Amino acid sequence: MSSGSEKRVDRRLTFQEVMGLAPLPDEVENGRVTKRYMSQRKAWCLEGDVPIASEREDLEYIFTNKKKAAFGGHVYSQAGLAASRAFAEMQSSQNGASRKKPGIHHVAQEPAVQTRFAEILNSRPPYAWDPAPHVDIARTLAEFPMRNPGTFPAVDMKKVDLVAFNKGKPLHERRELLLYRLLAPLPADDYDAHILTHAFAADRNGLLMIGNHVGFGYDFGRAASLSYSFVVHVNPEDAVISYGENEWWAQEACFPRVEAGRGIIMCKIWSPRGVHVATEYQDGIIQRQWKTGEKQGKL
Repeated sequence: MSSGSEKRVDRRLTFQEVMGLAPLPDEVENGRVTKRYMSQRKAWCLEGDVPIASEREDLEYIFTNKKKAAFGGHVYSQAGLAASRAFAEMQSSQNGASRKKPGIHHVAQEPAVQTRFAEILNSRPPYAWDPAPHVDIARTLAEFPMRNPGTFPAVDMKKVDLVAFNKGKPLHERRELLLYRLLAPLPADDYDAHILTHAFAADRNGLLMIGNHVGFGYDFGRAASLSYSFVVHVNPEDAVISYGENEWWAQEACFPRVEAGRGIIMCKIWSPRGVHVATEYQDGIIQRQWKTGEKQGKL
């Protein structure tokens, strides 16, 4: 299914395609100008991807028409892209204005994920790992196993098998690793687009992964984000994603705390050269499905 020269699946949109913005007329009130934009495409939906990635397109009508929510990563990233565009347009309209570029000159970090997981990561080429799941919930994957990468936009994503590594470890010591590379090149000087591509990819499955680690992968109830932060630790040019078959970035996800129906996921973004570039931090609701007549309580 995978190969080093794996071609782009036609149904996967590039970052430029899925993040397309159309300008709307400015709003002016009391002398204040508000820049406005409209998305040119609907957000990706994980439920809609299930019949495609599992090659069960006979069920596409059912999944397409069931109640579903937009992918949060689309909302976070496109809002940032709109703000970036508005800021650039407003600065360009000011004669002599220049963008200040604060710099980071030294970074201290823990050993890179590529070093700590070298034995596992070196066991096969990055492209040989299975595609990142359409919905990373055990029951869904058992009923609709992945047959192809599906339609997730912007990046080609793989999930590293850490089942043996995680076995017997307490929750806070467990990890999930995902690898990703661009589906198509981004302009090298459009730093914001590169950073927002990382933010877009970082939300893939997110809180859903917690369910498999706390024992309700087969009776999953719901997950919903309550707060989301994405912090970049390096200069913008250091977050640029080079386009190429071997330009794999890594996401290292961990789960610091889960209790009383709430869960936290923290995801570190590592460059191909082992630099900790950014961190995603998300707090949300994570609950199992209650049986009929069962008293609902804490997680």
